[in-house]
Amino acid sequence: CICHLLKLGVNSLLENNLGLIS
Repeated sequence: CICHLLKLGVNSLLENNLGLIS
């Protein structure tokens, strides 16, 4: 499902942002 892929993409972006902030 495209929705699932979008969720994975958003989670990845959030994790990357948190990693950069950390």
